[in-house]
Amino acid sequence: GPAPERRFTYAVDLTFDAPDSPPRTYRNLPRLSMLPSQASPLLIFLGVGADLNDVVFLVDSKLRASSGEGTCSPSPEECATVSIEPGEQQVFLDDKDRRYVLGIDQIREVPLAAASQESDERTAGSAKAGIGEPVRRFLPQLLTELLVIGGQQ
Repeated sequence: GPAPERRFTYAVDLTFDAPDSPPRTYRNLPRLSMLPSQASPLLIFLGVGADLNDVVFLVDSKLRASSGEGTCSPSPEECATVSIEPGEQQVFLDDKDRRYVLGIDQIREVPLAAASQESDERTAGSAKAGIGEPVRRFLPQLLTELLVIGGQQ
């Protein structure tokens, strides 16, 4: 028969530093993960951008982009989503002027089988539980973004 199709997904490794905890490194962060936590989601990982060169996050309205190399949409003053390339960092401030630093370490191409094993080990305790109250205010924007990013795994 025909050779099996080689399918890849893209794993993102990143570091996130929130004010009240030490910096955390995430390997192969699952899509729609919430940072710093599901209980207080300030950033939601939407996935790898269309050109596969950057990583896109939905940004809570409580955060404003401070310094950094990320690109905010629709504007730097109103950062609804941010895209960040590997090796770059973006600093955000919340309404109490506390600093959050999001740094993208790398985007890795991984075969789908390996990717599902790698994230399955973590999914047991990860941020991927059911969608709770804090996320409701994200949903209209989130659905719009997902339609735009459309169909990416």
